[in-house]
Amino acid sequence: TSRCAGFQTHSMLHSYEKVEAIPGLVSRLFELHAQMYQHGARNFMLVDLPPVERSPSGPSVPWHHHDDASLTSLVSIAGPSPQKAQRLYADRPPSTAVWNAALRAEAKNFSASHNEATVLIYSSWMTFTKVLDDPTAFGFAQEDVKKAAGSIWVDRLHPTSKMHEIIAQDMTKLLSSVESFKQLELDR
Repeated sequence: TSRCAGFQTHSMLHSYEKVEAIPGLVSRLFELHAQMYQHGARNFMLVDLPPVERSPSGPSVPWHHHDDASLTSLVSIAGPSPQKAQRLYADRPPSTAVWNAALRAEAKNFSASHNEATVLIYSSWMTFTKVLDDPTAFGFAQEDVKKAAGSIWVDRLHPTSKMHEIIAQDMTKLLSSVESFKQLELDR
């Protein structure tokens, strides 16, 4: 569950009928970031959503979307129910893809209107995609890509400690490459 000043996204993301509400929710999140900026916050690192559609809890058909350049054109999806996937993604993208597109658009707007802000987006989507596309390169077994209680997934949705370690390493690389975050480390 993600929270920011009382803002909760977890349950909404699992309600595919409410995908239309996502842009408004992301906009509200950035209203809260603007309040933090007004109170002195200048460094913002946002984390997009991983492709939960590829977790063991996700449906098992590919989702194609060609109409919106801000969304990925193909999301490979792994999971248990092709029938459910056909219903869910017949005419719209997964809610995580919609959330991530809205997050990027709002982050760009926020950065443009808050001159002193450093705004980063860490893409958990990309990290998970790299691992799930080539698990053996990261020390995971190929069969664990779709397996609950395996080396990637603790259960049908949550990543293992080993997967969290890969995420932490990627985040560290991102933060250490940005001057304003390097300065924060020097100021300690």
